[in-house]
Amino acid sequence: PDYLVPSAIVVLDRLPLTPNGKLDRGALPAPEGLSGRAWRGPRTPAEEVLCSLFAEVLGLSRVGLDDNFFELGGHSLLATRLISRVRAVLDIELSIRSLFEAPTVEGLARKLEDEHQARDDFDVLLPLRPDGSLRPLFCIHPAAGLSLPYSRLIGHIPSGHPIFGLQSPSLGEQGLFLDTIEDMATAYLRIIRQIQPSGPYNLLGWSFGGLVAHSMATQLQEKGEKVALLALLDSYPPNRESVARDRSEAPEKEAMFAGAGDHPLRQTLETLRRDGLLRVALNERDYRAITDAFEHNVKIMGTFLPRRFRGDVLLFVAAAGDTKPPIESWKPFVDGKIRIHPIDCTHDQMMDQHPAQTIGQVLKVELEKQ
Repeated sequence: PDYLVPSAIVVLDRLPLTPNGKLDRGALPAPEGLSGRAWRGPRTPAEEVLCSLFAEVLGLSRVGLDDNFFELGGHSLLATRLISRVRAVLDIELSIRSLFEAPTVEGLARKLEDEHQARDDFDVLLPLRPDGSLRPLFCIHPAAGLSLPYSRLIGHIPSGHPIFGLQSPSLGEQGLFLDTIEDMATAYLRIIRQIQPSGPYNLLGWSFGGLVAHSMATQLQEKGEKVALLALLDSYPPNRESVARDRSEAPEKEAMFAGAGDHPLRQTLETLRRDGLLRVALNERDYRAITDAFEHNVKIMGTFLPRRFRGDVLLFVAAAGDTKPPIESWKPFVDGKIRIHPIDCTHDQMMDQHPAQTIGQVLKVELEKQ
């Protein structure tokens, strides 16, 4: 109505704006009864620098110790920019995961004070995004044992859902291999149930990890637990022909990966490091551990016989490969529907930026139904 226009103009005129006419959120007072505490400014030189860098990247006039980077409008692209600025100004190696774990200035400054506080990138449990009040998404590693590529999903999964990766124990402790996929599933269930004691559970696995995720899901159901989401990324039950082929190709793949060549996984790891998702450059011992995990996991695939999962399965299919995906091979092991989502990529590209975005958007819709 016309009689509301003058007061609306008065209110807008009082809002703090930046020189380019945008709303300066950093200059707005905290809503009464919402923040619950007074604004706190920096107390140390490190906090002073971080407050300044937060404000610079977010386009705000000021940021306090308790302000949350993501609640102020930060997202994965801005997070990468902030980490880059922190490295340049403070000359400190910091992973983007540290920002997800400690998104306030005070929390991040505390992490910088103790360089040993950050989790190792080879830990079995990899907290890609540990915070959130909704059900977590647990992502199981492919044959090489690493879950770091799942970092590509962070910006697409609804923020309330924590994201955890499960990685091969042999990466952190050389020679610590689990004998079967069932044993691996049991071990990983012990870990995730410390985080989420009861269901429904959300499980995701790529390639070899899809078999482990399927085994985890059936074991959970046998314990009377519910599985809300079982998502498989180009993962299929093994058959004799495929296992024999994978074993015959293993030495070639291992040589390509361990050497100085251009193996896709080595390239992926270097990209993750450049983007701040991998804390440090990998050494040859790390590459050796990854190739050993790959070789072992390909070997135990041949001994795995899936049990029957009671429910629907979300199957993302690499549509750009040379061979026809054996989608029908899941039918004996799934009671519900197999919901297929073709992805325009090859098997090894499932967690590249664009395929991960497409997959993340589908997962977002599924998680929002819960």
